Amino acid sequence: PTRLPYGLSFVKPDANTNEFAIGTSATPDVAYGTYFSQAVSAPTITNFLGGERGKIIYLRATTGSVVLIGNSAGGIRMNNVVIAASGGAQNIFTLSATGGTATMLDGETLGFMHNGTDWSLIGSRVVLSTQI
Repeated sequence: PTRLPYGLSFVKPDANTNEFAIGTSATPDVAYGTYFSQAVSAPTITNFLGGERGKIIYLRATTGSVVLIGNSAGGIRMNNVVIAASGGAQNIFTLSATGGTATMLDGETLGFMHNGTDWSLIGSRVVLSTQI
């Protein structure tokens, strides 16, 4: 069935900042929206509560620092490509489907979709190792 319970807007009109900021929780509730910001420096988010199969959310880091995303089965799954210089001559590409922690940089926005079990990063993410 087709339904639009949250409307077409990422943020409802005239919403104040507190209504879409997710705060300090490691498992913030995203049941009533699609766009959220994280303004707390260096939190670790391990899961999003309030998901259902097919729900898409966007998370923007607005901390002036970083936001850490715990990358694990049963919570959030990210394909994170990291480029690192090796002896100044070559780049090494590492792909991690689960495990470890991904670092969101200030101003970065990531999209996640709930697959019925956990949240999957939409697309692929590429970062230079000196950025994290």
